[in-house]
Amino acid sequence: MTKSLYITLIFLVGILAIDVYTYKETDIKDSIVKLEAYVNSHIENARRNISNESNYNLFRKTNLNVDELNQIKSIEESLKSQHISIKILDQGEPLVWLNNRDHNTICRSFVYNNSELEICLNPFNNDLRVHESIGIEAHLENTFELSNSGDGAVQFFNKWVKPIDYYRTVNLNNVFIVLYFFLFIYLLYVFIKNRLYLGVAFLALGRVLLFIFPSWHERFANSSFMQQILEWKTYGTVDLILDSIILFLILSTYSTSQFKREVPKSKQLFVFFHSIFIALLIVSHVRLIQVLSFSDLVDLSINDLSRIDFTGISIFIAILLIQAGIFVYTINFVKKLKSEVGRKPLYFSLVLCTLFSSGFSILFQLDLDIFLTSLFFLSYFILIDLFIDVKAKSITWIIWWAIFFGVYLSSLFFNYDIKKDLRESGRILADTFEDVQPSTLDSLITSDILNQINTSFSELLILPKEANYDHLDIISYLQEKHGESEILIDISNAETYSYFRFLPEGLLLNQVKPNYFFDEIDNTLWFSQTFNDTITLHTGIIVKPPAIKSKPFGYYKNGDSYVSNLTISESEIEDIANSPNQYLNKNSNVYVKHMLGENEFAFSKKSIKSIIKPVALFSFLFSIIIVLVLTLGFISQYISFLSSLWPYNLKSVESLNSKIQIALILVILLSFILIAFITSSFLKSFIDNKNDEYLTDKLEAVSRDINLKVRVANSTSEAFTIGTNYQEQIEQIHNVELSFNTLKDISLQMEYFPFAYFSKFKNATAYSTKDQEGKIISYLPFKFKQDILGFVKVRNQSSKFEGLNVFDFLGSIFNVYVFLFLIASVLAVFIARSITRPLSILNQKLTQLKFGKQNELITWEREDEIGTLINNYNTMVNQLEDSAALLAKTERDSAWREMAKQVAHEIKNPLTPMKMYIQHLEKAIKQKPEEAHLIAKKISATLLEQVENLTQIANSFGNFAELPQSSNEKIELNSVVELVHNLFRKRDDMEIILSEPIDTIYVYADKNQLIRILNNLVKNATEAIPKDRKGKIHLHLYKNDDKAFIKVTDNGSGIPDHMIEKVFQPKFTTKDSGSGLGLAIALNMIESMNGRMYFESVENEGTSFFIELDIIRDQITDKEKRIMLD
Repeated sequence: MTKSLYITLIFLVGILAIDVYTYKETDIKDSIVKLEAYVNSHIENARRNISNESNYNLFRKTNLNVDELNQIKSIEESLKSQHISIKILDQGEPLVWLNNRDHNTICRSFVYNNSELEICLNPFNNDLRVHESIGIEAHLENTFELSNSGDGAVQFFNKWVKPIDYYRTVNLNNVFIVLYFFLFIYLLYVFIKNRLYLGVAFLALGRVLLFIFPSWHERFANSSFMQQILEWKTYGTVDLILDSIILFLILSTYSTSQFKREVPKSKQLFVFFHSIFIALLIVSHVRLIQVLSFSDLVDLSINDLSRIDFTGISIFIAILLIQAGIFVYTINFVKKLKSEVGRKPLYFSLVLCTLFSSGFSILFQLDLDIFLTSLFFLSYFILIDLFIDVKAKSITWIIWWAIFFGVYLSSLFFNYDIKKDLRESGRILADTFEDVQPSTLDSLITSDILNQINTSFSELLILPKEANYDHLDIISYLQEKHGESEILIDISNAETYSYFRFLPEGLLLNQVKPNYFFDEIDNTLWFSQTFNDTITLHTGIIVKPPAIKSKPFGYYKNGDSYVSNLTISESEIEDIANSPNQYLNKNSNVYVKHMLGENEFAFSKKSIKSIIKPVALFSFLFSIIIVLVLTLGFISQYISFLSSLWPYNLKSVESLNSKIQIALILVILLSFILIAFITSSFLKSFIDNKNDEYLTDKLEAVSRDINLKVRVANSTSEAFTIGTNYQEQIEQIHNVELSFNTLKDISLQMEYFPFAYFSKFKNATAYSTKDQEGKIISYLPFKFKQDILGFVKVRNQSSKFEGLNVFDFLGSIFNVYVFLFLIASVLAVFIARSITRPLSILNQKLTQLKFGKQNELITWEREDEIGTLINNYNTMVNQLEDSAALLAKTERDSAWREMAKQVAHEIKNPLTPMKMYIQHLEKAIKQKPEEAHLIAKKISATLLEQVENLTQIANSFGNFAELPQSSNEKIELNSVVELVHNLFRKRDDMEIILSEPIDTIYVYADKNQLIRILNNLVKNATEAIPKDRKGKIHLHLYKNDDKAFIKVTDNGSGIPDHMIEKVFQPKFTTKDSGSGLGLAIALNMIESMNGRMYFESVENEGTSFFIELDIIRDQITDKEKRIMLD
């Protein structure tokens, strides 16, 4: 293992140790003591702050200025951040109340300046757990939730709390998750870089074990990175990201290495197995998309990408990473089939993958159209086949693949989003029309409770006008008197409509008994009674709380229909009634039908007309795919894990064409990003301004309507009653929620700051603020005859310039940018090609450029930089033709000179031994005349051999082309070396030795040239021996296997190291005279005999030259004993 791996593992063990240590069990009592101390200290700090003389006098003031109001607001916000509420009673009357107290608060009472001060702190959140901020500040080791006594609960003041787990803050958990995540990624990097695939398998096994045994996740449950995405398993966002990275790397690296091996002998089994595996990968990927789309814990925001959060982006990236892994695996498999198996098995495999994928999609109930699914899978495999065939893969392939997978994934997500919406609609319809047992209705009717309520209410009908009826007061009175919490009241007479609540239409009221009607939607039992033939009183009790009707719906029974907030025609309802299916798809609409009985059903409708949202999702996915492909290509420079067929690899970007394309596309992309940023900023500013104008207009309209209603009142109490009675009508008209508050009757449920503002600030006007969820809440003064009686809290339901319209506009802009980017990318490709095309032509002409041949000129009409380059090329071609003619003449002259030198050298070689033999003959005649004829006979044979050489040289002089050519034939190598040895062995100043095997060696060579070469080598050896040294030259003939070797060794001065590389170069010589052509010509001659010539030399010790020739095959025999002749 590498050093970096050891360090990483040590670091990981250290983090694990810290993780375990910080999540250890501690004494619960210590945490309770710390929590109680925190509550007591903060309540005491709040008491000192509130009882401060300046603050206390501020609360008692009857007139406030703007700075004082801001000071009160600051105190309120500070206490709210500490989860503290206060209440000050002055002589029993409320003086100040900030932040309404909850029933889970811890309260303390104090007395200050004869005023009662109550300070409460609520340490629990909406989940009844201790606030995390309190846990951090109080340094708790455990976290608690409210509980009943028993079951391990401990007492906390007057409440019981139960420890649920060891405490660790969100920030600390986030730090641990980030450290684990990057350590995991780094370990993957080290394993893959060093090809430690066992380590990758170990990490994958660890992830599988964590999925099977998810208890380790509990310690990170409060982390913002661990949002649960599966309803049936503890599995968070980080888990999905890690698993997608592992799967991508395994598929990429495994397929890249696996398909480099040879195909097994059983090719059919190989094709069959991998086809099934690829089909399972694709279907599992689609199944994952389906599970995530149907999960209630995940909001992918595909209908409003402006609301997408970290979880949504993480899911999209994980889905794309897995898709990339499947893509790499598939292209490696198809490439393997194309290169080694053949076309026929390839196409069989593609069809097999398509059939298996379609079959598995039905088996796994993926809710996909089988025809479209099969068509997509087949298109996918055919496109991969075409992609592999393309050798030069430009950046345009990224765009094509991004379009393909963008369309594919956006179609899947929207398909499952629609199906999820339809399922949800069906569930809501089923819950809305859930049957109520008749026995339940009978028990209410026989109890006569509704008749009693009617009787009590009829006693209140004293005043004839609506100003005398306060809805909330009457409901509260009846609930308290009869002990029923779910009472509904409605009154109608001949002069006006229903005062309090609009009754449902008669279709939905099912008469169960005389004067008793059951509302099947709201699950309400109504009792109707008419007084004096003018006033009808309707009293209702909610039998069972209805399901939340968050979506429009309709109801059909025996040919009649009722719709609620649903736009639908009678013909559409008729189509639904005639359809036997639960879902009906017609004219870009999908209808959901829930049967309630014979000829009775509920229905809802979903319109799928706009393509803006699907196209916006496609644009979003297209952008992510482009970024992901480029990112993976960049990372692959440092970690080689991608296939060579990956659509974009930075290592392969070498051509000028690709670089220009990338530069143009990046410039266009950056320009679009800048334009998009400016556009979105302008749009946001525009929407904010329009929202302010819209809100101002709406508040003025609401205020105007309230004033019109109350101006008929005769007193302040009557004006307030009329305003509350028309509350529901005004809410429906303006699509707002209203809450009326009076300044006369102070209620502790009222917000204090609006009360202080409208009661203590002169010329108070409407103002707006934001609640904890960021929604705008407005406050209007409630006036009667220019006097402020109270204030009206207004909460907007929606804004004209928010929501869908804004998203549609942003989506449209984003879509336009993406399509402009596509067009610009195509243009960039053409522009780059137009720039590089002349360079390609020039490159082609340069490769075709040949010396001494008629070369074509390039025509270019424009006088630009490329034109200048082409003109220079044309000028060079013309100059080249002139130079070729001059060079041809020079070469001819040079050839004759070289030929003369070579001929002189070839003649000189045999003349030297001939001269020596003639001198030897003269000496013999003088010294031994009686033996002269024997010596003359022997010498004459040798001289005749050398004369024959000179004759051949003279004959070849007439034909220059034949000079270096060899006339190869079968020769006896032993006689050749003996002949050369006989020429030189008579020298007195040195010892020339011959070693040869007893058996004859035959080779295929030119005998005369071989004699000249050996003469030259022996002659060079004699000249290389210093004068002060006894010369020794060894001529050695031997064979090794099917090779014959001639070795000429001397004990001369050797060849210096710096000259070794120049020995066989023409015109190189170490002597004072000579042409330097001998060894260069010898090397050429040996090579023409299909032989090899080389040497070994040690400076100041000597040199050995080797000639290696092929033995004629029929002469190759087994190794045998031989004697060496010296």
